[in-house]
Amino acid sequence: MRRLPALLLIVLAVPLSVGAQDHPTTNPDAATYQMPPAAIAEALQTDKNYVVLDNPNPSGTHFLVVHETELSTLELMSRPTYRLGELQLRPGTNRLWTLDTYGNDGLSFFSPADRTTREVPLPDATFLSEFVWSPDGSQVAFLAHLPNQTEVWVADAASGAARARTNHRVLATVAAGDMLQWGPDGSLYTLIVPLDRGPEPQARRIPSSPTVRKTRDRPTSSRTYPYLLENAHDEALFEYYARSQLVRMDPRGRIHTIGEPQMWEEIALSPDGNHILATRIERPFSFRTSYRGFPRRTVIVDAASGDEVELDYSPLREGGFGG
Repeated sequence: MRRLPALLLIVLAVPLSVGAQDHPTTNPDAATYQMPPAAIAEALQTDKNYVVLDNPNPSGTHFLVVHETELSTLELMSRPTYRLGELQLRPGTNRLWTLDTYGNDGLSFFSPADRTTREVPLPDATFLSEFVWSPDGSQVAFLAHLPNQTEVWVADAASGAARARTNHRVLATVAAGDMLQWGPDGSLYTLIVPLDRGPEPQARRIPSSPTVRKTRDRPTSSRTYPYLLENAHDEALFEYYARSQLVRMDPRGRIHTIGEPQMWEEIALSPDGNHILATRIERPFSFRTSYRGFPRRTVIVDAASGDEVELDYSPLREGGFGG
């Protein structure tokens, strides 16, 4: 069981005074952080993971087993977070706040032939995502969300050894899924922080113009969204942290850029490795809807030249439930 609803009810029923002996205060009525009894705390921290063999390699010789944690720390949860058009990201690590606080924190390989499990050694305080088997099934590529940045790592199924393919910073803000692809030659395609990205845009101390809001000429229903963009500085920050460079990482870890940096949201490599189906976010942004309602353009990108052919365009959606 991954949830303990009955146990959580017990925790909610614990009086605020419980645990006060572990956190003494001169004022017993003061509002302080209270801990539950030791038995309840131990139960909540019990590892709820169990082995599920549902991620085999293409040849069926190994299974990937991922360890997950639902717990975090106050230190991780309290780090600076930007909330821009419903996009919640960590500027210090260029990734979504959910990838910074909890999730997959370990992995291993299970061999059904000899019934052995090989743990993959990883740096401390690292979360993981985007597990993709190589075409020959010998390796798994994944995103390693290290304390200071996200990198592409590769683990060997036979030995469990893991290493970084490159130390370039991956951008995992908008494209938090489907952003790591194996090529037929062993290359990896992903999105990184643009190599020429400058410093973060700074807010103007003196506004250049008054805040302007436009309304439609007819009644239009709209949802209520938290954390909408509010001004030009928010727009600049959103684009700064959503803009990524599409790249190919060859087997030796060298970076080959493909086209110009864009606000890429999703990529999918063709089986022959020659083309990439990609969707990106475009301006104009909106102060009335979340980033999900911003314009999208879907293109086919030539993996060698970076040339594009447009397949679809979705304009800004503000009214009704389109955003």
